[in-house]
Amino acid sequence: MKTKLAQCIVEAYDCLKVDEEGKPAEADFFWLHNGRSTGEHTGCIHNWVRNQQPKAPKAIRRKRRAVPDLNDDEVEAFEQLSTCDENEEYDNISHLMSKTFRYRQELRRRKTNPSNLCVDFPHMLWHGNTMINDEFDLMFPDRNSAVGTLSCISSFCMMLDHSYGEIASPSIQALMKITTELTAQGNIRKADPAGLPPLEEFASVFIRWLQPGTDIEYFLENVLGDPPYILCSTMAFAEDKYFVVVLRTAFDCGCDFDVAFDLLYKSYKVFNFEVPGKAKKVMDFFDLVYGIYACSRLNHVNKLFDKIKLAMKK
Repeated sequence: MKTKLAQCIVEAYDCLKVDEEGKPAEADFFWLHNGRSTGEHTGCIHNWVRNQQPKAPKAIRRKRRAVPDLNDDEVEAFEQLSTCDENEEYDNISHLMSKTFRYRQELRRRKTNPSNLCVDFPHMLWHGNTMINDEFDLMFPDRNSAVGTLSCISSFCMMLDHSYGEIASPSIQALMKITTELTAQGNIRKADPAGLPPLEEFASVFIRWLQPGTDIEYFLENVLGDPPYILCSTMAFAEDKYFVVVLRTAFDCGCDFDVAFDLLYKSYKVFNFEVPGKAKKVMDFFDLVYGIYACSRLNHVNKLFDKIKLAMKK
């Protein structure tokens, strides 16, 4: 039904039509890929229609609700959640969070910032790894997980033409290779004004290591965790325990960087963080890896993803 509606709208507005060979009908593209944020050929089509409403005659203009309406079951679940503390059984919390999911999803769509989202739902910080994984699955129930995660593609990224031999973790090397490939920065990087060596600064959008005279508590007290990052409990560029820091809360991921990056990626989605500029192409790439979108609006991202998929099939 939604696709038919989208097709009718596309037929009514010439500016939305696409004549490029090999590109899906724009109506189908909207609904299949959930769109992007700007331009006539981006965004969910119902958002595009909504944005046209101010131009409509007042008699047929629909006023946007300030907050999403809650049904009786959601109100009851919300009230029960508000009385739960950190010691509440997770199964009960998970059930109540599932019942109030629609409300949180509406808040995300309205670009509610992470801190405000956690005011009503601190449980996402209390129950860390498990809660974030469950919430992510609720957000993307139909994703195509044919490729998977960073751990699935790390070995295939070693074919990329960049060297990070000073980094002990092969998975971090793979992530840096992907970042370099997509941002075209190469191995020549500027030093950070605050004093971080070039490679540490380059990696800091995703992972940070301890500095002399600091510990994990220092980072939690002095670095906000917005946007989130991975903290390794040793000096650069060695391996040790990894923590994902979200809003000054650290989630222990053990000594497996793949687990830490998986949680970092999901935290961006679940907590509704804005992606930093130098990480956007990489996060776009992992949107494809995780099966959230079938293709990116960036041709360079699509080419790298196709290259990795081809290597995996050989």
